[in-house]
Amino acid sequence: MDRPRTVTALFFGFVLTGVGIALLGCILPALTQQWHLPDNRAGALFAAQFLGSALGALIVFRNLRRSLVGGYLLLFAGTALIAFVPSVPEFVRFLLFGLGLGLTMTATSLWIGELYTENRGQALSLLNAFWTIGAALSPTLASLWDRRWQPTHLFLVVGTLALCPALTLGKSTLRSGSDTPPASSGVRASLPWIALFATLGFFYVGVEASIGSWLMSYVHRLPDVSKIWAPIVTSCFWIAILAGRLLAPAALLRISERALLSASIALALLCAAAMLATQQPF
Repeated sequence: MDRPRTVTALFFGFVLTGVGIALLGCILPALTQQWHLPDNRAGALFAAQFLGSALGALIVFRNLRRSLVGGYLLLFAGTALIAFVPSVPEFVRFLLFGLGLGLTMTATSLWIGELYTENRGQALSLLNAFWTIGAALSPTLASLWDRRWQPTHLFLVVGTLALCPALTLGKSTLRSGSDTPPASSGVRASLPWIALFATLGFFYVGVEASIGSWLMSYVHRLPDVSKIWAPIVTSCFWIAILAGRLLAPAALLRISERALLSASIALALLCAAAMLATQQPF
């Protein structure tokens, strides 16, 4: 009886983290006006959020329940500071917000991995799909919210909603953070391959974060382009990431991992160059 409720809370919370990660970039045009932010200060906010997210991923406790509840509480505290306490430096507010996001996302992935040990890959793929759905919803939510209310208050809405899975998971009786390590798959990777994929992962996260974060502002600033395009283009970016993740297993049935990786990198570079060269969102 407790398992379905726990899994639902985990997936709902992961959707919220998708919204949260993308939210700063989506609300940035309005936030820039409200706080009178130049681009260098806006960039510092992204740096604070992603630094906090990285630190959060590193401090996950063995007890995943505590990590999740603590992460959601940090997320709520960060959003409350963003909305109501301007005396706290902006960097600190978004660092705390990112810390909650990183702690929550990492602990959620680990807990789902423990719950579905036999189908871990499929379960984590589905979990990541839900995260991307949240990110894809963020541009529309930000655009609709900005028409009537203060942009900073949308962060508080996300933080308040995060208290729902925190309460559910705090009462969960399912074990998390077991002292028994997961069974080894028997696969061993050499150091050069680990370094290669770590480097690719580093650049992938950087490209996703930079394009996804600045795309809303970029389209807003294009000459002779309606503002309605900004949320549409940004949502399409996240939807395309979701589509790529869903299509990758089918593509790997026909081509090798090396070929798919090479083609994906080439396509990403081509599209980024085309976006900068054409100065159009379509």
